[in-house]
Amino acid sequence: MNSIGQHICYLLRHHDCVVLPGWGAFVAQRCPAVIDTATGTVRPPRRVLGFNAAITHDDGLVASSVARRDRVAYEQAMFTVANAVETMHRTVGADRELTLPGLGRFTLNTEDALEFDPAVSNVASLPLMALPEVSIKPVLEEAKAEAGTARRDTLYVPLSRNWIKIAASLLVLVTLGVILSTPIAIPDAARASLAAPAITFGHEADDEPIELSDANRRGVLSIVIPQGADAMSVVDTVKTVAVVSEFPAKSASTGLRFNETDSYCVIVASLASRELAREYVDKADIPMAILEKDGKYRVYAATGATSARALESARDSRLVERFPGAWVCRR
Repeated sequence: MNSIGQHICYLLRHHDCVVLPGWGAFVAQRCPAVIDTATGTVRPPRRVLGFNAAITHDDGLVASSVARRDRVAYEQAMFTVANAVETMHRTVGADRELTLPGLGRFTLNTEDALEFDPAVSNVASLPLMALPEVSIKPVLEEAKAEAGTARRDTLYVPLSRNWIKIAASLLVLVTLGVILSTPIAIPDAARASLAAPAITFGHEADDEPIELSDANRRGVLSIVIPQGADAMSVVDTVKTVAVVSEFPAKSASTGLRFNETDSYCVIVASLASRELAREYVDKADIPMAILEKDGKYRVYAATGATSARALESARDSRLVERFPGAWVCRR
């Protein structure tokens, strides 16, 4: 019997309703916090334990808990629960009362009906019992009273709306006058222009001015860097892409075709820098070369006049089997 009470206490920590088949349902009701304006306190939230003898259907919670703890089959656990409930009925019938630790006390009234009196520190209300009541003050009423006192002590000076508008307009005019009358220094404002008719440079007064090309008259800016007392150079900022081919120094003894005039290459690796490509070629045991194209450095091991011949050469020499990812690229 006490064991069944322990199971109910455990289940009430996680459920709001636990049914003991043949006896009734233990119900834990959640009550929110309450503000008591009469006493000026806030009561914390609570969880109140109750009992309903009309609910007797089996929800399986108690039997499942018994089966888990005792490690028995569910049918055996149901049999254990039924025996415990029968013992509880015999006890309350003989003693007219029954106490379950952690839950409360059952008694029989004059009509032989069960009445439940929950314990003060029952398992349902215990977790929230540590929350104290909080005292509150009528802040709103005090604020209203203080505001009324402040009104009586405040001296109001009536002002015309026209005067306020005039003062605001004068403030705006003074601000604009300060902003417009303050000079703004723009350093190097007249040193460069894209639309100037010509740009000339001279080192000394006796030197002949040097005039740049007519591109300046069309709005093209040339960057000029002096290199000496009487020299200058024009820096070209346009990036060019060069295609560089490096043929291996060692002879092609593997039977693969290597011809610098061929238009197609069998690529075996594609690397991000020339250093990595150079290292890859140096470590190879067959002749390889580097093709720089589209910003990448590709290493090839065979060539061909057409893409079909390049691929056929790679297949005949089993280059494709050694490098499964090999592909044909046009120079």
